[in-house]
Amino acid sequence: MLLGVACMQATAEPYPPEDIPEQQPRISRCYPNPASSQIQFDIRRPSGISLRLCVYNFLGRKVADLSKVGASVRLDLGTFTRGIYIYQLLDMQGRVLESGKFRVEH
Repeated sequence: MLLGVACMQATAEPYPPEDIPEQQPRISRCYPNPASSQIQFDIRRPSGISLRLCVYNFLGRKVADLSKVGASVRLDLGTFTRGIYIYQLLDMQGRVLESGKFRVEH
């Protein structure tokens, strides 16, 4: 305590991924990363929920839009140039549920 104020260490992630409720859709795995010819997303999702996966290049241009994805999605990277890409998992109303990045190396 410093001058009557308690100091707490802040964490970048309030809850570890394994503590996210089971009902919350999320990407449980994105591999290989870096990728060369294809990348796979394993998605944890409750049944009956439709999801989309969008991928953007580093300039923000949408390069892939996969609707109604299942528990596993494989994306062919043959037309992707080398670089960093951002992915977003969205519900069908367009709300971002999760985002992350991956790297393509050819």
